Amino acid sequence: MDRRRLLETSSAGVALVLAVAMMINVLGHFVHARLDLSQGRVYSMSAASRRVLRGLPDPVEARLYFSKELPPQVASTRDYARDLLDEYRSAAGRKMRVRLIEVDSSNREEAMRDGIAPVRFDIIARDKYEQRDGYFGLVLQYHDKKETFPFLQDVSGLEYDLTSRIKTMTLAVKPSLAFITSHRSVGPGTLDGAVREKLESRYQLKPLDLAAVPDDGIPPDIQTMMLIGPQEKFSERELWLLDQYLASGRSLGLAFDAKRVELRSFFATDNDTGLTDWLAKHGIKVLSTVVLDRQCQPIQVSMSQGLFMMTNVVQYPPFVVASDLSAGNPITKGLNSVVLPFASPLELAVKGASAKAEILVRSTKYSWAKPDKTAPIILNPFQLSGPGPADLKGPFGLAAAVENDFDPVLAQPKTVKAKNALAKAARPGRLAVVGTSKIVSESFRVPSTNYVFLLNMMDWLALDADLIAIRSKAVGFRPLAEIPAGGKALVRYALIFVPPMLAVGLGLLRWRARRKACARRVAEFGEPSAAPPAPAPAEPDAPETVGAPPQA
Repeated sequence: MDRRRLLETSSAGVALVLAVAMMINVLGHFVHARLDLSQGRVYSMSAASRRVLRGLPDPVEARLYFSKELPPQVASTRDYARDLLDEYRSAAGRKMRVRLIEVDSSNREEAMRDGIAPVRFDIIARDKYEQRDGYFGLVLQYHDKKETFPFLQDVSGLEYDLTSRIKTMTLAVKPSLAFITSHRSVGPGTLDGAVREKLESRYQLKPLDLAAVPDDGIPPDIQTMMLIGPQEKFSERELWLLDQYLASGRSLGLAFDAKRVELRSFFATDNDTGLTDWLAKHGIKVLSTVVLDRQCQPIQVSMSQGLFMMTNVVQYPPFVVASDLSAGNPITKGLNSVVLPFASPLELAVKGASAKAEILVRSTKYSWAKPDKTAPIILNPFQLSGPGPADLKGPFGLAAAVENDFDPVLAQPKTVKAKNALAKAARPGRLAVVGTSKIVSESFRVPSTNYVFLLNMMDWLALDADLIAIRSKAVGFRPLAEIPAGGKALVRYALIFVPPMLAVGLGLLRWRARRKACARRVAEFGEPSAAPPAPAPAEPDAPETVGAPPQA
């Protein structure tokens, strides 16, 4: 009877556990919850995405096309995209519809009409290698507007791409972002393709030549401008136009070189653009020198040795790996480090009751630089040594962001015709300055965090800080802290000798603890009594002799 009752109780418990698991699975189909313990919650939807989805004026439809058989690495990406779209649907409520479409022969033409083209995958299955055509793309549609992702190859920034595209689709007109192309500056057509694609999804990119701007100033529809890498000096009129633009409460981003570096000779000479004097009047002093840092990125250098070409990989101090970033500013929040090649140091002395000035990026305390306006500076990787007694010592500021009610600091040039007085700015102007234009140079193989930094800066200038947190949270480049040579030797020998010494020490401690425990038991219960000796084994009895012994 007891055995039967035990069986009934166990069966009821198993059935109850199965019922609870089934109910959890059913509820999980309608309620999406995620426990994310990663740093920065990189696997969870950000608050900015939820705000955008809750504010949708009309429904948005997302169509995810995928083939049934996909390679394992693509299948995991498909699962992530599907889970993320489920979170979007839950956050948007009735304002978002998600369709999961498995592509086969019946709906292949529908996928092609939506811009999803087949991609050839390499598949190894059943002990053989083969190639198959498959589909894995995404389409967003809002009214008659459509955004297409033909192939979701990398989903590390998928949340930012989705939210930014959805937000842009719901706008009546995209905001303008102008690139000043005067004096051989970087224009939108010469940007890295990935950066340009992301910018075009958010802004209307426009080239702007200051020489062609009329005397009445930069058009009012341009609220954000970028100036990257000018190689010639700006005229008095062009600087005055920039000054008037900034004083009107609009935003300007500058990434320029105070030193021009010739990579064949590794000489750094002055690059006089006129921007340093103008920025100094606004309280931003950019020194005409190059920062060198022990925490740096290695480069590959090729040199000819007779008939042979020798290639070496060396640490290159002018390629500063800056890990001291402002944690509170939206431009650098969530980033771990950026690489700034041939950067010039800058100092802030911004005045104004409402001014907000902040250094965004700093070099380490192991950095140094030649004095201001030293020319030329030799940057040959095989001739660089440590800091000299006359050199400037770090850390140095390498990038800054300023928000202020900027006042005009330049007088109207005589070549400019009379114009109306400058109208009072509706909001403070924004100015971002980076001490190098090589931050996104393709030839220097900078990390992806540099592109994120530049895109964040443009969004900050355009007053769109919500999307910055989405883009930055997936970045995970963390360089090791720089330690001196003596510290490296100490760590090396500690790793060799400390573990066995710890093992011996723990063994001795364990031995002493056992001795103390034994002594405590002896003191409590006394010495164990001696055991009586064991009895000797009995010898067999000798046979009894009867009569006299026999005679020979």
